[in-house]
Amino acid sequence: MKHIETKSEVETKARKDYADAKPAIVTADKNLTEKVAELLQLRKKMDLDELHKSQLMGEIMNAMKTATVLKNQDGNVIATWKVASTKSTTDYKGLLKKYGVTAEDINAYTTKKAGARTFELIEDQAECEDMHVDTLEQMRI
Repeated sequence: MKHIETKSEVETKARKDYADAKPAIVTADKNLTEKVAELLQLRKKMDLDELHKSQLMGEIMNAMKTATVLKNQDGNVIATWKVASTKSTTDYKGLLKKYGVTAEDINAYTTKKAGARTFELIEDQAECEDMHVDTLEQMRI
């Protein structure tokens, strides 16, 4: 199956070039506001498409029952539904208890890494009520 690239070069470059966040506000012009509105509409459509996809997958999976391969009437494989390979997990809590590792031991080997910036669209302005922006520098683009 061919992989489909899901991020544009423009988004990838923006994420790289502006990875650091600055405490500032940018005021959108009409063009940028329209792009945000278009993105909100696209997100709603994608949500509906994702629901439709999930419904179709459920119907196909129900028809396949326990089978791992689905073929069309010409005998060509058109879908597979296989069990993922076995995964190993470690019971770290059990190990910590067995060997008497303390919280101080864990803290000695714990490091912090800055998180990535997340991009969110605000559809409902009531969501913004908790955002305190009065002390931030305002910028216009």
